[in-house]
Amino acid sequence: MSALFSILKATAFVLNDRWSLTVAENTRQSLLAVAHREFDLGGSLTEGVDGTGAQDAADYKPVTLPGADLQGFIVQARVRIYTDIAGTTVTPRIRDITSSSDHVSGSASTSTTPVDQVLTMTLPSATREYRLQLVKSNANALVYGIGKIEILRP
Repeated sequence: MSALFSILKATAFVLNDRWSLTVAENTRQSLLAVAHREFDLGGSLTEGVDGTGAQDAADYKPVTLPGADLQGFIVQARVRIYTDIAGTTVTPRIRDITSSSDHVSGSASTSTTPVDQVLTMTLPSATREYRLQLVKSNANALVYGIGKIEILRP
């Protein structure tokens, strides 16, 4: 906490002063990196998702990200997925609930043991809500997935 207090003490800046604005921007980035490093998307590796096509992950947790505040940061979703039967593919995706569109999709997998994927996210400048979804190729098996969103310094 003392590191955070040190950052807060250095936040005073003078308008129209390039050096002060640079310090303020660096402080903003440091605060975001310290305060909001990971966001849990939920999901489960023990409770499978039934049905076919795109399905919300079991026990999903929607995550709201302020895109304008995170410009310049590296934002990525880390997901772990698998299927009960190799004949069923599962593809992870991050759904933008606010705009009702797919934000980013991973690669299809037929692995019957958990595999990790990293999905790079490019955020719009608006605040948006995101949700982990699993896209199934058929209804022959349950699929599983968990995820989190990470905010990394540029």
